Amino acid sequence: MSTKSIHEQLEFYYAQWLPTEKMEIGTVGTLEGDFWGNDYLFRPFTSLNDLGIPFSPETDIKRDDDASRLEVTSTSGVEFITKTTFEVSTGLPNIPEGKAGLGYEFSEEGAYVLKANEVYEPRIRNVAALEPKIMEAYERGKWKLNYAAVYSVMQTEYADMLISQSTSSKIELEAKGDAAIGQVELGNANVQFAVKRESGSIVNMLGSKNVTPLFKLIGIKTRWYDIDEFGLLKIQMSSNALKKSSGKPNASNLYLDILRYAPSQAPSLHVF
Repeated sequence: MSTKSIHEQLEFYYAQWLPTEKMEIGTVGTLEGDFWGNDYLFRPFTSLNDLGIPFSPETDIKRDDDASRLEVTSTSGVEFITKTTFEVSTGLPNIPEGKAGLGYEFSEEGAYVLKANEVYEPRIRNVAALEPKIMEAYERGKWKLNYAAVYSVMQTEYADMLISQSTSSKIELEAKGDAAIGQVELGNANVQFAVKRESGSIVNMLGSKNVTPLFKLIGIKTRWYDIDEFGLLKIQMSSNALKKSSGKPNASNLYLDILRYAPSQAPSLHVF
């Protein structure tokens, strides 16, 4: 699973490798990416509290008590086959008659499937109250423009994940137990699977417990415009350009916001 492909597909969400590593709200790290400034790789290294920014998990995190289902599959390179207990499937020849099962065939390296039936997403309660604290840390040189903090996490007690590490791979899974009657699917904690056949290279993370596979980040953004003393629109440097610039931007042109996928283009010359 590519952290970049996840971010491109879900826009506001980031992933980490390995997906089973625990992520906590209030964690701070650097946001890195490719040559053009498309930032998608989060490298955690500290926390808001360790940077001198007061943050209490007990009072500053808003709980989520309404579960939702999470189902994320690569936009390409994945084919899904299912078999009920009442079928004979030529696509899943290793699943015996009278048994339910499913299979995935991957045709791209990094193609993935992530499913969980009950997902909760707690988040920072008040970003507006946090903003002046982070801006103050920036002014003191404790916060850099490529820093980001974890704003929310998708957390689940049970998830099934498969990631292909080759351009051609396939896995056949037989559902186990009395719960596996009829049609089955990944992400259900009540249905366990046995691998009946596997080809190619697949990272098998079926039955992952207490994981936070996806999360949102907040960070400092730069306004790309300002109004000059004559009331005229004045273009500013982009956020990505400012990160690479040796100069320090004026704090009045900065603000805190949730980070999202916005692909940068190759730099071009503008004449004003």
